[in-house]
Amino acid sequence: MATMLIGTSQGLYAKSLDENTDSASQVAFADNHKYGDIRSPVVCDSEDSKRLYLGTTRSGIWRSDDGGTSWTEINDGLVHKEVWWLAQQAETGHLYAGTGPAGLYKSIDQGRHWEEFDNLWQVEGRADWHLHLPPYFPRMRNIAFAHNDPSVIVCAIEEGWLIRTSDGGNSWSASRHGLNPDVHTVTIMPDDPHIVLAATGDGLYRSTDSGITFARCAGIDKPYVTHVLSNPKAPKMVFAVASDNRPRYWRMDEGAGTGFFLSSDSGRWWCEITAGVPPYVHAGSYAATWDPIDEHIIHVGLGDGSVWRVDLDGSASQWQAGFPSVTALAISR
Repeated sequence: MATMLIGTSQGLYAKSLDENTDSASQVAFADNHKYGDIRSPVVCDSEDSKRLYLGTTRSGIWRSDDGGTSWTEINDGLVHKEVWWLAQQAETGHLYAGTGPAGLYKSIDQGRHWEEFDNLWQVEGRADWHLHLPPYFPRMRNIAFAHNDPSVIVCAIEEGWLIRTSDGGNSWSASRHGLNPDVHTVTIMPDDPHIVLAATGDGLYRSTDSGITFARCAGIDKPYVTHVLSNPKAPKMVFAVASDNRPRYWRMDEGAGTGFFLSSDSGRWWCEITAGVPPYVHAGSYAATWDPIDEHIIHVGLGDGSVWRVDLDGSASQWQAGFPSVTALAISR
């Protein structure tokens, strides 16, 4: 059975992808004042399908060993409990957590203990990392791994450009040349690790030299790019979500003006998906995930509580609605 795990501004929901029903159940973390938002997708353990990991913006990281029925806090060694991204490296099974203020943690024992990468404080340009919103602390928004090479990691910092390592985190370097500092997500192309794409608050950027230098992509006419996603099962395909306006306008009359974009050549050229999409999508997007089984499908969560299904044939449709603001998506099978 496949289950969509939907992180929202008011807790975690689960809905079967295999049943023709509109019903969805609230799983946990409904007390936003206590737990905060769920901003990173739930991680389904690579070795045990019943083991799940979840990050919150107020109460750190949690683990379930029974498919989400019960949860245990696993914050040993985690200095900052404001978690913005959580990911598992497929080759090693190691877990990585990105936090605010911008920090990176690693666990090699299923989250029982976390070790911080203290050497991030020595990265060139660290003093320039600065979020434009209160409390003005930058945050680690996204973590990308190179396919089949656990030594290569690239991290997106809002606002602090990118940092990258090619030796598993023993040393880090800044990636700033040609890139906007407000980076939201990053992906490394699975068939060519030299190609790195970064979604920013001022466009989508592409690198062909492993993230050392960047150039802005053509074909995406919406400046505020929230997501860029690649998939090893579709190695040349890349998906992006972008908006006309910044998040401060998403709940106003202006709205977001969200669009879905697709590239079939590793991000060189882009086209907008319009079939099935309203002329103006008012809600902005906080969440997107590729289907782990069907490489032709991407799911996108919007701030109005809807989840959209986007097909690589160039069409989109609303799959589910009625949730609180959707902030994270993952699929458990």
